[in-house]
Amino acid sequence: MNIIQLMEELKKSIIRTVAYFDIFNYPMTLLEIRSYIDMPCTEQALYLALSSLMKEKILFKTKEYYLLKHDDSVISERLKANALAEKQIITAKKIAAFLAWFPFIKGIAISGSLSKKIATKKSDYDFFIITEENYLWLCKLIFSVFIKLAGVFGLKKYFCLNYVVDEFYLEVHEKNVFTATEIATLIPVYGGQIFIDFFAANNWIYDFFPNHTFIQHYAIDKRKNFFTRAIEKIFRNKTGQKADNAIMHYFDKRWQKLKAKKHTTKSGFILGSMMVDKHYCKPYPQHFQQKVLSMHEQNITKIKSIVLAHAS
Repeated sequence: MNIIQLMEELKKSIIRTVAYFDIFNYPMTLLEIRSYIDMPCTEQALYLALSSLMKEKILFKTKEYYLLKHDDSVISERLKANALAEKQIITAKKIAAFLAWFPFIKGIAISGSLSKKIATKKSDYDFFIITEENYLWLCKLIFSVFIKLAGVFGLKKYFCLNYVVDEFYLEVHEKNVFTATEIATLIPVYGGQIFIDFFAANNWIYDFFPNHTFIQHYAIDKRKNFFTRAIEKIFRNKTGQKADNAIMHYFDKRWQKLKAKKHTTKSGFILGSMMVDKHYCKPYPQHFQQKVLSMHEQNITKIKSIVLAHAS
């Protein structure tokens, strides 16, 4: 492949990346684009490709941000979201420190929009949880009871557990740009060693982001209190395993009934649409994940039509 062909491929890679983040109205800097494009490149090559795309009026630039359309309001909204996210991340770390005392917790990371430094006053606080092997559902039950109580006081949004796995199921099996982005942007807070293992199990994300460098997060490992250790000791046996299995089946039946009613949240999520397994509890990928991937394809198609129009 010659230099011209490489440059064209790089431009296509940039378009795919900017088109993905455009779904969330998130203009990108040069360094962010380099971190999330799907082919290796130098900063110099990236700068040349971006300059070419701007000359072709496929991309636009305001200050240090690149975007698909002239709209400075998108940049101001990003800056507001970033500033608020910095404050909310401080709160989220305090919440994670509290959650770390719960039995059978091995690791906690900030996830969702907050981990991408995007926040509004109505944002939920999303957490990615890793539990001890074979004790996910006991942990899930304790969390569910706690979250019910928190909801009574209007605090439910601070404790959203959108993805829970145990230490046996560290590799994320749905491998696409959505899941790669979710993993790459996690902010580990508790469980230093388990997240070293988690990122090692998911090094496939470098197939999507070959230039990506993980930000060093100093997730702590702290000794649990006597009460937490006592609960773990009580259930760390065959009786505990039977209880964990029974709780898993309870949640599965409950969610199946809820899903059949087809009630949806404001975001369009069908209540009860959760995948249940001994080692994980996570949303079905065909819902929000597939929605984002479809919007990404639509964005790329629109850009291709603009490129063709300019060429003609």
